[in-house]
Amino acid sequence: MNSISRPENCPADRRLSKARLRGKRKGNFLQPKAIEVCDEIIGTSDVEEAANITSVSSAGNASFIGKDVIPALLVSSCSTEADETPLPGAALRKYSKQKEGLQMGAVTIGMDIAKGSVQLFGEGLKKKLYRPEVLTYFGKLEALTVALEACSGSHYWGRELAKLGHTVRLMPPQYVKPYVKRNKNDAADAEACWEAAQRPSMRFVPVKTAAQQAALQLHRERERLICERTKVVNQVCGFLLEFGIALSRGVSKFAMNVREALSKHTERIPPLSSNMLNRCVGDFNRLVERIEECEELIKTQLRNDPVAQKLDTIAGVGPIIATAARASVPDIGHFKNGRHFATSLGLVPLQASSGQTIRLGKMSKRGNPYLRKLLIQGAHAVLNTVGRKDDAHSRWLQELVRRRGRCKAAVALANKNARIMYVILAGKAERFSPDAAHQPRENEKPALGAGPRVDGQEGVTMAA
Repeated sequence: MNSISRPENCPADRRLSKARLRGKRKGNFLQPKAIEVCDEIIGTSDVEEAANITSVSSAGNASFIGKDVIPALLVSSCSTEADETPLPGAALRKYSKQKEGLQMGAVTIGMDIAKGSVQLFGEGLKKKLYRPEVLTYFGKLEALTVALEACSGSHYWGRELAKLGHTVRLMPPQYVKPYVKRNKNDAADAEACWEAAQRPSMRFVPVKTAAQQAALQLHRERERLICERTKVVNQVCGFLLEFGIALSRGVSKFAMNVREALSKHTERIPPLSSNMLNRCVGDFNRLVERIEECEELIKTQLRNDPVAQKLDTIAGVGPIIATAARASVPDIGHFKNGRHFATSLGLVPLQASSGQTIRLGKMSKRGNPYLRKLLIQGAHAVLNTVGRKDDAHSRWLQELVRRRGRCKAAVALANKNARIMYVILAGKAERFSPDAAHQPRENEKPALGAGPRVDGQEGVTMAA
């Protein structure tokens, strides 16, 4: 590493001089050695020599000099600005690792975010910052690794810190929880993030872009509107049952059925209830219009995304699932293969095995619940019409339903669709062809559980 010359009377020299004076005032056994180290550092002409001096001094002497002195001397290049913010206490370790040829970002800081403040934790660092101070503080630091939980607002901080040159590591909260010591507070959470991020087997969450978050928010709004529509339907059906009127199930003809009931049973329903039910029908119609607006925006996103259009060719995957998958998976390269992607969505059985005994239970339901729900609903939609088809893929599904039942067949089809989506998202195939899905290869007998092959890649096989 090239030595960096220091100008005379730089801030680090002034801090060292103050530390030497503090040492003279303290009458302990470390005083002579601490003053000697300070004098040697002040007498050097480059940063590298000062680092060598401090490396041979004891840890007690370094702490006696002060945590804000050594980082400022070694990393700040001794600028003449008096208000320069020193690096964390781990700057000495970072500097020594840089001398050994390691990359920047070797220092890790745990970060716990709240609505108005953040808590930082690292080696020799325990600091609380308010929201306006965060980017200013990290802008003065050299490249390092920032670890935080993947929660509300974490993707925003991940994008902003990445712009400053830092490496951001987002972790699922359930993986960070085991590292929280004793009571839960912001400082303990930041320390847990710092500890968990350094585990070799830790799994990280990719940072989403603003466009991906906006697309997911559109899906969340549609889900909320559907829940509100269901609440209105259930409430109106309950009100009418109080007067002995039972409506047919479903939302397709709900408004028409309510109006027919109000006109037919005017003697049973009081005027007050009749007016209230008419208002409920108006709320239902407005919710239906807003849901249709959201679905039209989702279809617009599909038309503007070529990869989502490829996903739309899969049986059981429509515009909603295709756009949701594109927004929910920022980087498909985080998954080793299609099986890992399907496992991350919880479309595999729970395992409670020991030794040679393998026990598989019900569906794990881990990972993204929204995408998993959509895939299973799409699989049920395919099973509704599979009895009227005679292609190889439909015959395989019919046999699967006969052997395992409808619900297990739907989960198996959702798992298969997730694997096919992985192949398309990874760029290994162009589209899915159900006609060629179960055609046997050369010198191979057709198997009942053989998975589909995808156009554009030979030998791509995915089993349910």
